[in-house]
Amino acid sequence: MHGPFPPSLAQAIADAEARAPGEAVSVYLVGADGAWAFRALTNHSRRPLAFELDPLEWVALERAAAPGVCLVHSHVDGPATLSAIDVAAFTVEGRPLLPGLSLVVLALRRGRVVDEARYVFQGRGWSRVGRIDTLSLQSHREVH
Repeated sequence: MHGPFPPSLAQAIADAEARAPGEAVSVYLVGADGAWAFRALTNHSRRPLAFELDPLEWVALERAAAPGVCLVHSHVDGPATLSAIDVAAFTVEGRPLLPGLSLVVLALRRGRVVDEARYVFQGRGWSRVGRIDTLSLQSHREVH
């Protein structure tokens, strides 16, 4: 059984730091075996502090959405919180954009991830949940 988040964010953290100073966007998908698999996504935004998903990559995600999708994106020199734009992008008619979708926002300072926030859809909106991966930032630092 899997929870709404992958057991480690190490791959997403490394991806976000490699793409700084631009915003990174990636996804963890739950496979048929219940394991989380990481995939970096293309950021098509021409603005440095924004991300725009490739429509073909998004269609592929919609097809692979069951049973869980965790979308991760970074905020460069910003907080690890969902912006109004993020909420609008991932909410349609009062529901999450994809079934089983959870969100993670990584905050970067000087090209390094310094904080993370996790969100699940509860009731009518996105709720920040406690950090369940408290060692992910430290374990990533020890490896790199």
